[in-house]
Amino acid sequence: MKPIKLEFREMEFNSWITRLNATRKAAQKLLNEVNAIGSYRLSFEHLKLMLEGRHEPVANAVEAATVAELDRVGISSQSVRKAAIKGDLEAFYAIANKSIRDGWEHVEALTITPNGIVNTSAAAIERKREALTSYVRTEHGAKLHELHTAAAEAMEAFYKVAGIFNNLNYRQAFSWGENGKIVPLILDYDTAAKAE
Repeated sequence: MKPIKLEFREMEFNSWITRLNATRKAAQKLLNEVNAIGSYRLSFEHLKLMLEGRHEPVANAVEAATVAELDRVGISSQSVRKAAIKGDLEAFYAIANKSIRDGWEHVEALTITPNGIVNTSAAAIERKREALTSYVRTEHGAKLHELHTAAAEAMEAFYKVAGIFNNLNYRQAFSWGENGKIVPLILDYDTAAKAE
């Protein structure tokens, strides 16, 4: 059977998208700042670590990239090397310390392109959309949904005619009978009748 869509919680989805976009913008800013330090390029895994407040593995990668760059250009002076490493690490920690904040949400829904652009994952957005959508997927479920809808419509019709009993809730209008069936409670139906 083809699933029957019952509900899509659009307001909740839109709120999630808003928070996701805020995280994406903040993550892009963080990535740009870290990448501006030197030869190190922030990977998605390291971006996630930073957003979680776990900076040491990223600091180690920044230091390793600085050392590799110094080796590549042939700088062997220990004082110059130490100063370069210290400068890059100080710049990194300045960025990392101001990135510690509450509100990093939905990092799992982000991706980084090879040229350093933080995007939202279409697959993650679709997973969230599906998670916020309710379906009936079985014949039995479809029959229950049909009966439930009919019962709601019957109760709505009852309350429209009930006049002064409009303020009753369903527990004041129905009860369980001796054999486990739902039965109407006895009401003063004549008083409940609407005046013509």
